[in-house]
Amino acid sequence: MKTKSWTDPVVEEVRQWRGDLFREAGNDLKRLGDRIMETQGRHGAKLVRRAPKTVGTTGK
Repeated sequence: MKTKSWTDPVVEEVRQWRGDLFREAGNDLKRLGDRIMETQGRHGAKLVRRAPKTVGTTGK
């Protein structure tokens, strides 16, 4: 007999918002990141901090 596991309504709401935002960005992670960075620029607060790009070494 299967029992339904308990779900946290707050977690479910966050997941719903995340899914909505991702769909609004056309399911494109880069577009979603760009949108978040644009919003951050308008508000002045750090919402996302992108890691610096690293340059690969050639081994020479």
